[in-house]
Amino acid sequence: MKQKLKALASLCLALALTLCLTLPAWAAGGERLAENSRGNVTIEGLPETSTENLKVTAYKIIEVKYYSDGEYDAPYDPAFSWVSVNDTAVSASKSVADWVRGTTGNDLYKNYIGLAGEDGEKDDNSVQKAFSEAEGNNVAAFYDDLANAIRENVVTFSNGYTVESGTTGVPEGNPSITLTQVPPTEPNPATVTCELKNFKMGSYLVLIEGGMKIYKPVVVNLTPEWKNGAWTLSQDVPALTAKYSEPSITKTVRDTADGATEERKYAQVDIGDTVTYTLVADVPEFPADAINDGYQISDNLPAGMTLNADSVKVFGGNENSQETVIAVDKYELKSTDATRPEGVTEDADTKNVDFSITFDNIVDIYKNYSKIKITYTATANKDIKVVGDSEGEDTNTTGNQNIAYLDYNNNPYEKADDTTPLSWQTAKATAIVYTYGIKVTKTDDKKPGELLAGAEFQVYKDANENGEIDNNEHMLNFVAVVGNDGTYRVAATGGGTTTNTVATGTSTTDPNLTLSGLDVGTYILKETKAPDGYNLPSHTFSVTITDKQDVASGAQTPNGKPEYIPREDGATETDRDDGYERTIITNTKGFTLPTTGGMGTVLFTAGGVVLMGAGLVLLVVFLRRRRAK
Repeated sequence: MKQKLKALASLCLALALTLCLTLPAWAAGGERLAENSRGNVTIEGLPETSTENLKVTAYKIIEVKYYSDGEYDAPYDPAFSWVSVNDTAVSASKSVADWVRGTTGNDLYKNYIGLAGEDGEKDDNSVQKAFSEAEGNNVAAFYDDLANAIRENVVTFSNGYTVESGTTGVPEGNPSITLTQVPPTEPNPATVTCELKNFKMGSYLVLIEGGMKIYKPVVVNLTPEWKNGAWTLSQDVPALTAKYSEPSITKTVRDTADGATEERKYAQVDIGDTVTYTLVADVPEFPADAINDGYQISDNLPAGMTLNADSVKVFGGNENSQETVIAVDKYELKSTDATRPEGVTEDADTKNVDFSITFDNIVDIYKNYSKIKITYTATANKDIKVVGDSEGEDTNTTGNQNIAYLDYNNNPYEKADDTTPLSWQTAKATAIVYTYGIKVTKTDDKKPGELLAGAEFQVYKDANENGEIDNNEHMLNFVAVVGNDGTYRVAATGGGTTTNTVATGTSTTDPNLTLSGLDVGTYILKETKAPDGYNLPSHTFSVTITDKQDVASGAQTPNGKPEYIPREDGATETDRDDGYERTIITNTKGFTLPTTGGMGTVLFTAGGVVLMGAGLVLLVVFLRRRRAK
């Protein structure tokens, strides 16, 4: 008898270890067992911010046969049996035992259950040693397949064998599952704790659905352990943590036109520049036989960036490299009439996108790659916005931001119906393209408040920033913005012929010349025509656009608002509230220089001669009168 008990104890321990390969859990306790002994299990740290939409269901898949008469207790041999009770109301349903024995997709599973009883007529539902000796990957695949069969209603359960979280009115002592939100504590985010209470001995397949993650099946084992001379429920591991997959996506951009090689979260461009975007997304680990494994990557560009549709490329790889081209038959690329999946809830108003890439079998992709990389190019067009530009009541405050979406099914076992779409979760990433401008105030040098109209300029990019127009520095072309007096934007590649910009603003408009669609750097403004009545400056004017620090965050990154270069007027970088660098250009009026060879002293000489003549006449008259006397 003792030898038989020792052998039985060894088998129980071996099976218990096997049943723990996916995620082991034990009931807290340690008291002497009885036939109906119950235990509690806690699943901690579910990485969710709330219990909303989160659902946990436990299905009993293995029974523990146990004898107890109050004085003596021990597991029966065989101690573990696959559950053989099913919901008979479903005509095509099977019990767990039926499914293990009759599985056609994997003959290996048939070795996990006894084939026949001693009489050769009835089946034996005992868990076989082959299951206790199965490799970890095979056991995980078994639980995945069983979870799939449950959701497909191939395997069904009576009410006594399934307990769902949120069930109300549970009688005292009956099994129950509760979810509790754990508030965040610095630096830990909010989590959810799941408690399984008053569960009888046995093995339970626990499915966690909803939330933000893709959860793998959890196996909770409440099994006997021979310890300190008695059978008890082990308390070696008081809690467990669920396994899950949470795919994420990153997005970067680099200015191809400037020859940049570093991937960043931003780029700074002229109109007409082409940039390269890179998306890198995690490939989630769905259960092998998941019913729903939807996975789509899409991108929504701002109005100021035009997708080059033939540039989209898809690669696979891992953490270190993603340079293997994925065959086009593994996904569907749409760049016309592309939309995000039906049923997404994150940014649900963003339905139409510039392109989408849908993988029909992401489970198969995961076998080879843990990362997917997508690259494409886009060109800055005439609609690109400078920070501060307004259109109606809409003011651009963030630059030209576009969003990449990774939409995926987060409930791999969900059964959809005609009225309710499948559940989707969304990860997203952004990248920003900035463009800038120059605003010129054209005024009289003697009267700063008097703005001048009629000046014409040529604008050059000062590539070497030496303040001079060199032979290799080309003049920029601009086109007038319709309906906006004195406002111009850089002409897109192949369009626009305007080479002179004219400050046509009125005397009440400051500034009276606006240029937009410029990259950071130094520009030379050469005045080619002065306002009427004013002199044409003989020198050029340099304006430098710099944007290197977001003052608010302290990060050494752009914010779309150029810093002032220190000037005598005391302006500082905190004065900037838009994406325009400002400059004042003055004109002077002409004046008359002194000349020679004119009237000079003629009038003075003539006056003197007249006076002298008058004096001579008076002298003659005086002398004659004297002689007469």
